[in-house]
Amino acid sequence: MPEIAQSTGVVKWLRLETLKLPGLVFWLAAALLFVFSLPHVMALRNMLLLALLLLVSRQLWGGRSLLRQCNVRVALLALLMLMAWMLCVSVFFASDPADSLRSFLGEWGRALLLFLVGAGVAIAVREKRPDKLSTLVATLIFAVGLLHMISHDLAVLVSWVENDRFPRRFPGITDHRANVTFVFAMMLSVIGADICSRHAFGRPLLPGGRFWMALAVPLGLVALITSSTTNGWIVSIFLALLIVFAAVFIGAQANHGRSSRTRSVALVASAVAFLVLGALVVGNDPRYEGFEESVAIGWDTEDHRNWLHGFQMQDWPLRANGETVDPSTYSRVAWAKEGVKLLVDHPWGTEISKYTFSRLISEKYGVD
Repeated sequence: MPEIAQSTGVVKWLRLETLKLPGLVFWLAAALLFVFSLPHVMALRNMLLLALLLLVSRQLWGGRSLLRQCNVRVALLALLMLMAWMLCVSVFFASDPADSLRSFLGEWGRALLLFLVGAGVAIAVREKRPDKLSTLVATLIFAVGLLHMISHDLAVLVSWVENDRFPRRFPGITDHRANVTFVFAMMLSVIGADICSRHAFGRPLLPGGRFWMALAVPLGLVALITSSTTNGWIVSIFLALLIVFAAVFIGAQANHGRSSRTRSVALVASAVAFLVLGALVVGNDPRYEGFEESVAIGWDTEDHRNWLHGFQMQDWPLRANGETVDPSTYSRVAWAKEGVKLLVDHPWGTEISKYTFSRLISEKYGVD
């Protein structure tokens, strides 16, 4: 009954407040979150961002009292210190200060704007319904993620019908297939929080019962299979296991160690299913063949310099069986090692730019 009452209250609030603050703020924030992973919509993103900033400007000004809270002050101070450090790097360490400042403003100016908008949205919702803040935020994230998964899977179906084959390495509606991973991981995090809330406090975070969560997971798994991202399976399997074992632990705590046998069996079966599914995917993916050897060769950046030329290089190092290493694994391991060495060589930084790594590597090894 409490679950039904809370779900009804949230749905009613969203319906009644749609055309005024903070309901309008909520829906605009949901729209902004959805379009952030879409390609070729920069103008729409900026319009939503500016509209939200104008709508929550009063809430931001009125939320100054939150600065009395220690955790808020610490978070804000950390952000300001990070931006101040990057500004100092641009002015005092960069070889081209003007270019570094342009990159700093372009990349981090928007990040600061997003921070302000996010804070304003939270304050606006908190002012109206402080008792529903966590539920509303969780609902926003989950609804956007679910809509992404549905849209992606519909695009998969269309591609399957048009090309007469099941698509792989498929970005769907996003501009990069890794974005599918990010959205699904975000949605799984909310599901995990909902499970913990149900067991620890006896109330759900997400309205609508368990139906939508049961629908979201298979939709997301289809999206992961078609996008075929390595990090997608790693992140999702670990998140799924975290959700399962957190639910087992919290459920046992809530019941003073007497969790029901049915619940425990179901949760353990879910964990095993995710492990088996992950093992099947990894075992059937040719990218994982000879993974350990590709890692070892990639780490030997002194004897193997193929990584210097990126993925344009065709002459990759050979494994012991005469086959080439996996280019992705080999290159990323080499780049990670060389990146750490560059951090040691330049502990205070050099510039704020997305091209810093390639420039430093070019200067160090004399390549274009």
